[in-house]
Amino acid sequence: MKTKFFFGIFVTIVTLCVCSCESERDGHIKEIKFRKADIVGATTLALASESGEQAANAPHKAKGSSNDEEDPSYSVSNPLYKVSEDGTLVEVTYVIEVDGDDGETAKQVEANMRLVMEYVYAVGNDWLWLVNCRYDYPGIEDAEEPLRGKILEFLNKRKEERPLNFLVRKSDGALFNWKSDEGFSSINPYGSAIREPSDVIGQVE
Repeated sequence: MKTKFFFGIFVTIVTLCVCSCESERDGHIKEIKFRKADIVGATTLALASESGEQAANAPHKAKGSSNDEEDPSYSVSNPLYKVSEDGTLVEVTYVIEVDGDDGETAKQVEANMRLVMEYVYAVGNDWLWLVNCRYDYPGIEDAEEPLRGKILEFLNKRKEERPLNFLVRKSDGALFNWKSDEGFSSINPYGSAIREPSDVIGQVE
């Protein structure tokens, strides 16, 4: 009798431990960190919309833009591409780290998550600035649960936060999240917004 009782307790404890471990391995996504962009060897980079995504990335007037319809100012977020010598666009891939989940969800995020951004500025000869980035997961609508729910939960949370800005080291594609406490500002020293590549020269540098 006692043997059966203790064996029952042992089985219960083992079961709880296994469930706990599985939960930790496949929990909610806490953070996604973009560490590197595959831009090595690229001579030209471009932002472009994929076919069929026009509705999701429809352009809208940027705040403070001109009301003149002949000279619109748009704010559009698109993924980053490398341009080959024959003009072919190849989407840039990233090295990604996922905190909070080391199961199947993390593997799918690392393989498919990307950044979309409004613009790319050159900062000197050695750096790029990816402007107002958002996380994007292509095909999330068709993903199966629980993957779909976990990724949407994270993306919806991120939508409520400010866009990210990254500095990219051109030599190896290393990505650095550029924050305000590390010198980031969308306002130049003269108090106006940075809107053109020429605004970067001698100011952001």
